Amino acid sequence: ALVAPAVAQAQAPDLATKFPGQIRIVVPFTAGGGTDVIARLVARHLSDAWKVTVLVDNRVGAGGVIGSQYVAGQKPDGGIFLAVASAFAVRSAIDRSVPYEVSRDFSGVGQMARSPSFMVVSLSYGFNSLKELIAYARKQPAGILYGSAGVGSTAHMHAAAVAHLAGIKADHVAFRGTPEAVNDALAGRVLYTFAPGPNAIPLARAGKLQILVTTS
Repeated sequence: ALVAPAVAQAQAPDLATKFPGQIRIVVPFTAGGGTDVIARLVARHLSDAWKVTVLVDNRVGAGGVIGSQYVAGQKPDGGIFLAVASAFAVRSAIDRSVPYEVSRDFSGVGQMARSPSFMVVSLSYGFNSLKELIAYARKQPAGILYGSAGVGSTAHMHAAAVAHLAGIKADHVAFRGTPEAVNDALAGRVLYTFAPGPNAIPLARAGKLQILVTTS
């Protein structure tokens, strides 16, 4: 989805007049992740529709908190937007130290896309099903590692749910973004992670990783 500093929605009709230079969409995750890919597609179309330059600005860190905090502190004049995933609301719910309040500091602008998530694993394990992954994980005395794009991210919630429901002893490894988490899953440094289609499907089709399950 796209959100903006509170009350920015009211300014939207005057964008072309007020911002003859450029508008920014801040993506609080690394380049190449699902949110980033979608934001860049949307930016291209908005630029054509609004007749202004729309730039994507990656401000990475703390599972999306750094970029979100930056946008929350900007003037609510319609010149800056924040591209968010469901983790935007989740993080605020599970971490009281987040330096902003979603409902107070931001205004929703619109949904950009919906995407399932895919559990990806290294081909080296030779798993044919989620059942086989769980059986393997339960046999590891020290437990296993799973990765995600950051604390409170969609990938974190999905991966933690699998471990919890399956009774797996597991530790979470938070990466700067989805591409980094997928790379470590591909290399077998974490047992699994969840990733959106733009990150999971091309690598699976290229025979570089395996998709075991998908969310609805």
